[in-house]
Amino acid sequence: MTLNALEDSLLAFSMASNVINYEEQTKQLTEAKHALEAKYETAYTEHYTSEHMLIQLESQMKERAALMDESKQFVQQMETISSLSQRIAKLETAISPSPETTMAINQNKRLLEKAKERLQTLSNSISSTKTTKEGLALQDMVDEWFKEKLNYERSAAQRSILEKRMKDIDASFAQFTPIGPNLKKQEREIQVTEDAYQTLLDHLAQAKLQQKNIEMRSTTINMVTEPIYPLAAVASKRKLIVLLSYFACLFFIFTAFLIIEWLDKTIRDKHRAAHLTGIQAIGAFPGPLKLKYRRFGMEIHRQASAHVCHQLAPHFPDNGQAIIGLISSDPKEGKTHVAEQLRRYWSDRQYDVCHLAHDVDFNSLDKEYFKARTIGELVPPDLTLDADILLVEWPALSQNAIPSQLARSVNAFVYVVKATRAWKDRDIDFLNVLKQQAGSVPIFVCLNWSNLNSVEDFTGFLPPYTRMRTWWYKLHQMELTSDKPVNIDIPPSSIR
Repeated sequence: MTLNALEDSLLAFSMASNVINYEEQTKQLTEAKHALEAKYETAYTEHYTSEHMLIQLESQMKERAALMDESKQFVQQMETISSLSQRIAKLETAISPSPETTMAINQNKRLLEKAKERLQTLSNSISSTKTTKEGLALQDMVDEWFKEKLNYERSAAQRSILEKRMKDIDASFAQFTPIGPNLKKQEREIQVTEDAYQTLLDHLAQAKLQQKNIEMRSTTINMVTEPIYPLAAVASKRKLIVLLSYFACLFFIFTAFLIIEWLDKTIRDKHRAAHLTGIQAIGAFPGPLKLKYRRFGMEIHRQASAHVCHQLAPHFPDNGQAIIGLISSDPKEGKTHVAEQLRRYWSDRQYDVCHLAHDVDFNSLDKEYFKARTIGELVPPDLTLDADILLVEWPALSQNAIPSQLARSVNAFVYVVKATRAWKDRDIDFLNVLKQQAGSVPIFVCLNWSNLNSVEDFTGFLPPYTRMRTWWYKLHQMELTSDKPVNIDIPPSSIR
């Protein structure tokens, strides 16, 4: 709807609802209601009080009823006074009295005063010689009854008129209640429409002003030369920023890896094992192989065992049995697996190998264990009599220690460690205790559960010999400029 239509609708609604100023009208209506309620409360109190007093006075005047009834003039005068009092009370309850109403009230009051004087004369003549039972003069009782009767009639008339007026005000309230929300709703619609119209006018004025500004400037612009556009964008440092960001990311990643490598205590490979333990690493055995390497598992274990056996061979005695001890910090490090692989390799080389395990061939908790000086005192002689090599699997150092005499009767110790775990401070303490007990007996580290690359650090290139693995092995060993291997036993002229 347009703004004019909305304003016409508001005007029609105000005229239909008899509204000039809604706020002021509702305020006056509320004040009038409060004033009527106060008057009604006063009239109700007077009416109730007068009624109670009349009942009490009439009960005392029963004995004088006959005397008072004898005077017809007295009764007629009383009716006249009552009628005049009702008329005066009805005229006085008007909210905005007119001059005619005021004149009528004054005239009725004069008639009422004359009627009172006439009634007073009649009362004096009737009760001149009479008194009540309480000792009061009958004239006083009649005066009091007359006074209360006037108040009663006046308050009754006021109550009836006030009740009617209050009903009219309640009806006005019921009429004005829904008008307010409807007025506010229409005023909001007008305000919104007016704001939209004002905004449209502002935009139109701005557009005209801008158009005029363009017209004014276009008249003063003269084309001197044709515009020349740049052939390339303005030089910026974008490439330099990207390059610096790239190198900063590389530096951050490289530094993070260096910090992790420096703080990490996982044994993992040959060089870290030697650095963390402080003793020589002589070999490594792989963990579970992937599916594509499993058919080469026996060959991989054979080469790993061969490297360990070759490292231990220089420590064998010239005559007699060679005793190799396998030790670890904790159980389940793989001592049994390593001992079995070494036994299998030496057995294939026609050596008689005897594998002795704690809690199987000897009791490491027995007191004889701590008193023994040689292995022969712990096991029956027939087990070790014909053996060329004894592989002794000692209990873990976290469970039991090795007596010094037994430790020094061994030719070499192989400290079996899982490559997947960290070298802790307790491992250092265990190794120091073993060094103290072993004396001059050499101690070597053997890794277990290693990956294939760590095993190749000891054994060299392992099968399968695929082109990809060959390239990766050369890269891992930093063979960046090595030539293809050539059999030097074949004359160069025959090499194609």
